Amino acid sequence: MKKQMKQGAELLGIDSLSEELVECLLLFAEELLRWNARINLTSIRELDGVIEKHILDSLVVTGLLDKPSRILDMGSGGGIPAIPLALALPNQSFFSVDSVGKKINFQQHIKRLLGLKNLQIRCARIEELDSAGLEWNGFDVVLARALAHTNDLLKMALPLIGPAGIVIAMKGPEGEGELASIEDRWHRFYEIPETVVTYQLPFTGATRCLISVRRKDD
Repeated sequence: MKKQMKQGAELLGIDSLSEELVECLLLFAEELLRWNARINLTSIRELDGVIEKHILDSLVVTGLLDKPSRILDMGSGGGIPAIPLALALPNQSFFSVDSVGKKINFQQHIKRLLGLKNLQIRCARIEELDSAGLEWNGFDVVLARALAHTNDLLKMALPLIGPAGIVIAMKGPEGEGELASIEDRWHRFYEIPETVVTYQLPFTGATRCLISVRRKDD
């Protein structure tokens, strides 16, 4: 599995993964499946599927996180993409929010197990964060993976993201259609891109899209 992870990362153009990072990512994947037998964290039941569709797919975003930032993962579920990214980018500050207590318990377990000091975790609804204090507001980057339509993501992120901050919607092949259907009202607050970033997962060839939207700084 270590070889598979490294090979997949190389095929996706992700920077070379250290042996220590690969071991931590594999431990996360194994724990995800172990807990998944008791609580619903993912529909994927096999380790190779978790590696490709959760871990490697999360690490693609590292190419968009090139400076120290405060990064929020909205509706993070089992900690994806927040946990793989926090492991890969120890100098970045990650914040993870989900409203399901069992999923947050799993994330707290992983944080303790892997000593993730750069990850803060909160059990709450996204709508509650704008009153949760300064630490949970004014983010540089807001991530959302398979959470909601991009129009709804932009609405949820607006109170939480700082000026010139970026919203990154992680999508499947529906991403292009969602970009085309972004409502006119959001052009007032965001710089809407003309195209999505499209890529294929390395082993199944499944299509993924990233929609990167910058908040205007005025």
